[in-house]
Amino acid sequence: LYSKRGDYKKAFEYMDQTNDLLDSIQNTERTQAIAELELQYKTAQKEQEIANQHLTLALQQNRLRNYLLLVILLSVLTVGIFLWYRNRLKNKTRESETLNKVNELKTRYFTNISHELRTPLTLIIDPLQQLKTTANQPRQIALIDTATLHSENMLQMVNQMLDLSKLENGKMLLQTVLLDLNTWLKNLTERFRLHAFSKDCRLEYICEADVTEAYVDVEKMEKIIQNLLSNALKFTAEGGAIT
Repeated sequence: LYSKRGDYKKAFEYMDQTNDLLDSIQNTERTQAIAELELQYKTAQKEQEIANQHLTLALQQNRLRNYLLLVILLSVLTVGIFLWYRNRLKNKTRESETLNKVNELKTRYFTNISHELRTPLTLIIDPLQQLKTTANQPRQIALIDTATLHSENMLQMVNQMLDLSKLENGKMLLQTVLLDLNTWLKNLTERFRLHAFSKDCRLEYICEADVTEAYVDVEKMEKIIQNLLSNALKFTAEGGAIT
């Protein structure tokens, strides 16, 4: 209006005011836009933090769940191993009891058989000893001695089976006496001289000890030495030597 009237000075003043007002409006709008953007950013940041917290909580819960599953699995596995081991131990105990019963039956059986065999063996040995007193030929005497030796060995084995039952029952005790081992072992070796001669084996006894007295259980020591000499003669070829 002032420009149409030609009052350019007044028109210019109003134009400056208009520009200032437009700048102010634009600044206000810009400030509001920036404030809205800042609010949106803070809201998004807050939502992101909340999402991160939810994710962290979910991870912790998932980790806790995995730990619980692992503990449950280990517990079940431990209980399973314990039950398996206990069942196996029961089976072993049952097997051991069964085996002990079988051993007891076997021992009782061998004991009964041994008692039954002792009588006929004794009845064989006594006539052989009586027959030896009436024999007058060396060949007959040698055969009687061989038969007597084998019969005595069989009787010894029978007695060993009886000793086995005593040993298992804890009733076998040592009965020691003071003995001259040199003389005793030499006489015991002489019993096998005829058997060694029949196999054409040289049987020799040597004692290198100065002192030969000792406390021994004669019966048990005799069984040991007889077993050693019997096995030596059994596994030595004809023409061999046993020392």
